[in-house]
Amino acid sequence: MRVVAFITGLLMCVIASPTVALTVTLDQGSLLELNHYSSNLLTARVLDQSPGLSGGVQFNIHFPGAGPLDTQLFYTTMQDVDLSDFESVALTFSVLSLDGIEPGSTFDLGLYASPFVRDAVGLQHFWELTYLDLTAGPGTITQDIPVSALAVGDSKAGDHIQEIGFEVRIDSDLSHSDGFIMSLLVTPTPGAIAIPEPTIFVFLIAGTCLLPVRKRHS
Repeated sequence: MRVVAFITGLLMCVIASPTVALTVTLDQGSLLELNHYSSNLLTARVLDQSPGLSGGVQFNIHFPGAGPLDTQLFYTTMQDVDLSDFESVALTFSVLSLDGIEPGSTFDLGLYASPFVRDAVGLQHFWELTYLDLTAGPGTITQDIPVSALAVGDSKAGDHIQEIGFEVRIDSDLSHSDGFIMSLLVTPTPGAIAIPEPTIFVFLIAGTCLLPVRKRHS
């Protein structure tokens, strides 16, 4: 009877449990741990980072000039993560302010932002499909990377990544030779699961469901 009750409880738990989200994101704790510049050629730097609204982290980023090397940033943490059970990696980006640039309609000013992943063979991945127009002021975008685009590590795409974080790039025809500071809020994407991978959550859910069955027979 104990075996029957155990199996019945497990089946009921699986049926009742919601479908695991197939998008992974970085939570506030993971975002606060970002501390690595993935490219030594790029000159933009994070001045400081602190907890922000909506469970995100506010990054104050200094872009020192207008050249290609001055207007892009890869900010990450070196971390071995398995993303193979997910379909995509997503983050939400909100520009809060631009110190040193006065938004207006006489010049183009925008932002590309994306999660950043270095996969098992060392290839960099970031997406620049979504453009945030900043000529009218601050705004918000969400961007993701398909896990299927990552290299295979041990057996599946994305099963052994080396580095994770975000990438931002300013696109502007304005000459800002003295540089500027952007306050960027990076938040977990709503509905996504925070790293670590979902197998841990599945075991936790199963354990919670089976606990009453074990108690009744103790």
